Amino acid sequence: MYYFNNFMLNPAVAGSRKCYEIKLGYRTQWVGFESAPQTMFISGHGRLKSKNSNNRRGGSSYQGLGAYVIKDDTGPIGKLGAHLAYAIHIPLNRYITAGVGLSIGVMQFRVSSGELRPAVAPDPAVSSLSSISPDANLGVWLYSKDFYAGLAARQVLPVSLTGTQNKLATHLFLHLGYKYMINDDIALIPSTLVRMGMITPATFDVTVKADWRNIIWLGISYRKVEGMVGMVGFTLGNFLDIGYAFDYTLSKLQQYSSNSHEIIIGIRPKCGGGKNSRHCPAYM
Repeated sequence: MYYFNNFMLNPAVAGSRKCYEIKLGYRTQWVGFESAPQTMFISGHGRLKSKNSNNRRGGSSYQGLGAYVIKDDTGPIGKLGAHLAYAIHIPLNRYITAGVGLSIGVMQFRVSSGELRPAVAPDPAVSSLSSISPDANLGVWLYSKDFYAGLAARQVLPVSLTGTQNKLATHLFLHLGYKYMINDDIALIPSTLVRMGMITPATFDVTVKADWRNIIWLGISYRKVEGMVGMVGFTLGNFLDIGYAFDYTLSKLQQYSSNSHEIIIGIRPKCGGGKNSRHCPAYM
């Protein structure tokens, strides 16, 4: 998801682009499996009117505001979350800006016993569960027209899930990306995302995208253990972005699944730019 929507992972991205941005996404994973994982989301963020807070190093600071709703379902297990995000951005010099952000919200976790199939039914140990918990995420974001670097801490509140002994564990996400202009029309954008759990092994994605005039781009990504990802995206009228990703599974799941698919639609009302504009490579 990160190559389409960094804001969903890092609240400090809110307002880093001059225009408002709305994105809708859908991902279906491991097609062919019964009750395979599915993810849907809608997000939006934008820049608030700038305060007259002049920074001699690079101009005025500004603020960003955003929100998103995400829904994950894997058979009997589901998660629904809604968050509000706020970020402040401070220019460090004429080219580089630093952002710090916070998002707060609620998460609902559920287990539906009606969709479980115990070996011996009825099983008194199998019961439905629904837990609503507060949630918070922190992030920092350093960016320019040529690169971005970010670090986000997600699920920073160690709250327990109702009816269980489980607690939400904090996860760290490290983002890095750079835009290299091959010529006036073509840009090469390598990037990576590293995920680090407190009790789980680190995983990573490494991605390379080729962009032509901010109109169409192609990409390929390697995801540790899971497989390869092919991506394509294009922009219509500097207003509408459409992206698609196809995951080719390299693990043992390959013989049972017809891989994974993800599609995203982005809307950017009244957003300036065009084929000759330069913007942060974090954007689709």
